[in-house]
Amino acid sequence: MNIIKMVGAPRSGTTYIQWLVINNFYNTAVLVSVLGGKHCFPHRCNINNIEKEVVKYGPHLSWQCSKNFKDDLNRNYSRYIRGAYNQSKLKFILCFKDPYSWVVSGMNFRPNQNIEKLIDHWNNFNGAWLSYYDDNRESCFIVRYENLITNLENVLGNMEKKFNLIRSADTFIDSNKHFAPKQTSDVYDKSYYLEERFLEEIDDMDVFRKNLSAKMVERLGYRIR
Repeated sequence: MNIIKMVGAPRSGTTYIQWLVINNFYNTAVLVSVLGGKHCFPHRCNINNIEKEVVKYGPHLSWQCSKNFKDDLNRNYSRYIRGAYNQSKLKFILCFKDPYSWVVSGMNFRPNQNIEKLIDHWNNFNGAWLSYYDDNRESCFIVRYENLITNLENVLGNMEKKFNLIRSADTFIDSNKHFAPKQTSDVYDKSYYLEERFLEEIDDMDVFRKNLSAKMVERLGYRIR
């Protein structure tokens, strides 16, 4: 049985990654709104309200699940999560996104936000989860949103090996659908990221140079423009 907690900043591709996991792996449950929500900081990821969260949100199961798996998980969901948490066996997917495209996405989703505050949130949120990763490397798998676009097979293959998952088909499947609200089209244009067209929507690069954590950017494999 695979129970995976997924976390990431808002607009970092968490819904897309959730879709990929439940559509490509067998007998897998993804914790989205349980254990503090998918956009929470590490200190909020605890089992204090697990029973209430399970009743309210329930499990997000992979499409390819045996009936026994579904029945068993529905009966014992909170107990399994509590056991995995207490035994440090809970698996984590940590989602990260290029700071420039992340800020642009946030501004498009909710205009008139303060860019400096958005950048600070990118620094602080990702920094907190990287610190968690440093202390829990065996249970964590890092996903960079951009790597899903350029090499989906490699990312999911490495996730499969890391967590001993069982793929539900010989070939991984992808989606060309937009998962975020307020999009102009249901079709997902990946060239927007591949060609870095989001940079054209940034008027002031200096605000990024002044406020981005160079250490965080470098560690996640991004670069300051």
